[in-house]
Amino acid sequence: MGRLAAVLALGVVGVGGYVHPGHHRRNVARRLPLRASPAPADLSPDEAAAFAVAREAATLLRDGSRDDDLVAASARVLELVSPSNNANALTPRSFARSVDDHRQHYGPLLTFDAIAASSAAVSRDGRRATVRTGLSGAAGYLIATAVWSLSLDDDRGWLVDAVLVQPEDAPPAPAPPKFCLLYTSPSPRDAT
Repeated sequence: MGRLAAVLALGVVGVGGYVHPGHHRRNVARRLPLRASPAPADLSPDEAAAFAVAREAATLLRDGSRDDDLVAASARVLELVSPSNNANALTPRSFARSVDDHRQHYGPLLTFDAIAASSAAVSRDGRRATVRTGLSGAAGYLIATAVWSLSLDDDRGWLVDAVLVQPEDAPPAPAPPKFCLLYTSPSPRDAT
């Protein structure tokens, strides 16, 4: 799996500010709140419900990873995935083993401290949603953006089709210091 296509991504959805035709988008905030995890009041009820499912799936993965109880967390995560998600056929044990074997690919989704919605879009027919969330680290800085694609099931509510986690670029390393050789021995001019 190249870059992180966590929680079983089937494709890229709504990346880079692109909104699929037939969707409307509502920006929640210019800058992501670093410690907020409840759905912002700016979201419609459908957008807030889709965000709640994304937040629950992310939190289950993170907490299961921290507590070394991925099997229990995976059982609930699998209840949140749609039939079109490629994890739908996995057992909780096989899903947990897959997450454990590919920790480097799941990256920020297993280590974030807070999750916040930055934007949400629900299709006009109300059956599909794209939610962009910011994942912040323990120090409060943004470590990744997760873009969630969800579909509405009549019986089960919003379900995760895919999620794409885009790690934030690391800050540039400081330039190496420049040194200047300073002569302290006497020069020929000092000999006079």
